Amino acid sequence: MEGRFSGVTGRFKLDPSGKTVQNLESTIEVQSLTTGIGYRDEELKGDSFLRAGRFPEISFSSKQSDSTGSGTKVTGILKLGGSSKQVVFNAGIPEFQKGSRGKRQVVVSGYVDIKRNALGLKLSNPRDKDDNWLGDDVLVVVTLIGQEI
Repeated sequence: MEGRFSGVTGRFKLDPSGKTVQNLESTIEVQSLTTGIGYRDEELKGDSFLRAGRFPEISFSSKQSDSTGSGTKVTGILKLGGSSKQVVFNAGIPEFQKGSRGKRQVVVSGYVDIKRNALGLKLSNPRDKDDNWLGDDVLVVVTLIGQEI
């Protein structure tokens, strides 16, 4: 299943070489999730999965950044649905482009692998009491777009 969050804010820095992502902080509004299928969106945001009513935000705060030659491994704490887990954001090498008003933008793409059960993310299904109908591996694809300040 694919979906996207539109309510995302954050900041990050690049090292002096412009190749390593550092000091990454991000907040995501859970209610901004959309998969394009209304009933699925409501179920995902509901009390049995993301619990948006009790935990309206998802956050990530980096603790360490390591250059890999092909990008950056950004280790940090992901807070989601009342749980906190250390995860790794595998970021590619930043790309630069011209942004609005002539300011330079930086685009960083990458991913985070998470185990949904480790974060307590269960999705109820009356046919399966053990929650085995939905895989445990979740690949979160991330694109960061920053503007020079």
